[in-house]
Amino acid sequence: MTADEFRKLRKQLGISLRDLSVFFRMGRYSWSNISRWENGTNKVPGWAALLMEIMTSREIPDIEAFKRDQIAKRALKAQRSTENHKQ
Repeated sequence: MTADEFRKLRKQLGISLRDLSVFFRMGRYSWSNISRWENGTNKVPGWAALLMEIMTSREIPDIEAFKRDQIAKRALKAQRSTENHKQ
């Protein structure tokens, strides 16, 4: 998630930097970390991006579908590795 996407979602939720840092249980004064995500100084962590996506979509990702996708990706990677090794 980009800094602009994160900022747009936070504003869509109508929550301040300080309140979001409390909601994320980062502490009242950790809003500066979120500010750095939004201005691009630091990358938006994956956990924060996921929480923002869940909060704005109000949908919980399907973990079983995710696990199936990951298993399929690992199997494909292993197959390609085996094929490349044979050559």
